[in-house]
Amino acid sequence: MNDDINYKAAYERQKRAREIAEESLEEMSRELYDSSKKVAKQKAQLAHQERLASLGQLSAGIAHEINNPTGFIKSNINSLKTYYIDIKDLLDHYQKLQHAINNGQTTQDISNTIDELADDMDLDYLINDIDSLISESLEGIERIHEIIMSMKNFSRADKSFQLININDCIENTIKLVNNEIKYTCQLKTDYGDIPNTYANMGQLGQVFLNLLTNAGQAIVSSGTINITTTTDGDNITIIVSDNGSGIPDEIKRKIFKPFFTTKGENEGTGLGLSISHGIIEEHQGTITVDSVIDEGTTFTITLPVATSC
Repeated sequence: MNDDINYKAAYERQKRAREIAEESLEEMSRELYDSSKKVAKQKAQLAHQERLASLGQLSAGIAHEINNPTGFIKSNINSLKTYYIDIKDLLDHYQKLQHAINNGQTTQDISNTIDELADDMDLDYLINDIDSLISESLEGIERIHEIIMSMKNFSRADKSFQLININDCIENTIKLVNNEIKYTCQLKTDYGDIPNTYANMGQLGQVFLNLLTNAGQAIVSSGTINITTTTDGDNITIIVSDNGSGIPDEIKRKIFKPFFTTKGENEGTGLGLSISHGIIEEHQGTITVDSVIDEGTTFTITLPVATSC
């Protein structure tokens, strides 16, 4: 009888011990899951903050890229305003001429005035110039629109993956960084006929921006940045290369580590390439670097073609 009681008590103790262990394991699992979500959220926030910081560093150049078309659009509108006044004056005299003809009045003086006005304003030139001014202004407005849309796509904080074309993403990034590199770098692109893939355009734009700004900073006076995209059907390859100063081996081994930077104070956070590496990994891809001192650097990104999220 005592043996049965002892056995039952031992069984109950073991059962309770298992229940406590399972509860403890479940609690640890919840804490680990919550910690993982918290880390992922902080990582996304850090990447977004770095993206906005990059925009801040490029703001002067972006403003310049917007100011250029804004300047000539303003000038064109002023010219069109002057032309409008001249044409309005000419049309007023045509109306006077028509009114005089309808009333059987003398029209010679009005006709002479019209001829003089047309000669003074060089009507043929004016009409051709109006066409040019309107076309040029529309191109400027489209340029401003493209830059603003590039900024919007780049700075968006959402984590959504959508069907995008990598070539378009690179072009959007070039519009943002163009003023930073165009004075010292010749940019050459060779886009392949690559398939659309599900990706986060803002995040990939951040990667391309980091690579292009780094390439531009590696070229001191004049050089070339080449961007090439290809596909083998299953993967998309993006190659960004420059003929700048190159990266020493001891630095090359560290460039993807957080907070590592060779830039001066207030010139960089040291997070750009580390975040870029994480973004490419999140897209199930790879990013590698090859570099030779005084010859240049090549970054190679490989991304799988994703047909669904």
